[in-house]
Amino acid sequence: MRSRTLLSKLMAQVLGLDEIHDMTALLAWDDGSPASHVADRLVADVRFAPAGHSFVSNMLAAATNDPCIHGLIRDAGRYIGALWSMYLHLNGGLTLPRLQALCVQTGYVSAGRARLLLIYLRYLKCIEPVGAPVPGAAVHYQPTAGFLKSWHAHLRDALEAAQIIEPAIGLILEKYDQPDVLETFTRMQSGGWLSSDSGIRDDDPFFRTFMHRNGGTQLLLTVMASDAPHFPPTAPLHLPLAGLARRFGVSRMQLRRMLDQAIAEKLMLPQTDGSLLLSDGMRLTLARFYAVQLVELLRAAARTVRALPHLHDQPGMSA
Repeated sequence: MRSRTLLSKLMAQVLGLDEIHDMTALLAWDDGSPASHVADRLVADVRFAPAGHSFVSNMLAAATNDPCIHGLIRDAGRYIGALWSMYLHLNGGLTLPRLQALCVQTGYVSAGRARLLLIYLRYLKCIEPVGAPVPGAAVHYQPTAGFLKSWHAHLRDALEAAQIIEPAIGLILEKYDQPDVLETFTRMQSGGWLSSDSGIRDDDPFFRTFMHRNGGTQLLLTVMASDAPHFPPTAPLHLPLAGLARRFGVSRMQLRRMLDQAIAEKLMLPQTDGSLLLSDGMRLTLARFYAVQLVELLRAAARTVRALPHLHDQPGMSA
């Protein structure tokens, strides 16, 4: 981690940037613009492809090495459930009524699914009840030590990808394990999604086909990591369904149905050799989708630096 930070500083020197310039660039990502607008600009940035490829590769590695993360990235709803649970824990406490209310407020997940999400998070040993139950009162939950370790580790991996865009993120990574830095960044990252505008509607064919289906998120991460340095991939996709099904913990038929629908929706184009090619529209959608995630990481990093002046000792760089 420290070597990456030193490399980033050397890169900044080569490009003629001093550390304050670097910090100013990081803070500029949090300018109040809709995330979808900023993401469109990021897609055109030469740093986007390597950062995006690093991001999806790090997520896949985390899912491979950590059963908790593997269970959470099966579909968008499970990951969002974990994200909102962490946010509520850091902002007044996690209960079923509060999770249901947040689901209604954001619209990412239905309120009816909130109870199932809590059951699933308990199954994965991500959360546990706090204290003895009180008759008539909502049960309070808190993250387990194992879940906190997994969640913070996967956010570190994501930050390391975003550091390719803004080397000043190294200021956070250098002190990432300090409790105030961990808590502040986690709060900023989870809270940022409350008002985020991805520019992609929940009823978009992309969401219908992949994001709400078991294994869909894992399949997309695999696709996006398949053709470095191109991001999204431009080469034909050869997807060994049997092997991917075993890796994701889903049925081969589940993956086949997703791909058949992707072809029907013209998200993927079948080739004569049996491979699939992402359509131009799908490539644009995927680029924007992952660019928004990187933008939210950059904004969370900027807000963390503003909230914690000790991360940077140059005058004028705090809140």
